[in-house]
Amino acid sequence: MRLTARFGELDSTGTWRIVDAWGAYDGVHGSGSLVGTPTATGIDDRYVGTAR
Repeated sequence: MRLTARFGELDSTGTWRIVDAWGAYDGVHGSGSLVGTPTATGIDDRYVGTAR
């Protein structure tokens, strides 16, 4: 997986992409986004996208 993200003091944003897979996941492709929101103890990152 390749993650490209910007992490700030109170949030994070970025994208992710599956760049290689093997074994039972050989041939899987996917991509999506990431949005982080602040919590009492740090940042909660949520990943959204598809894998096929």
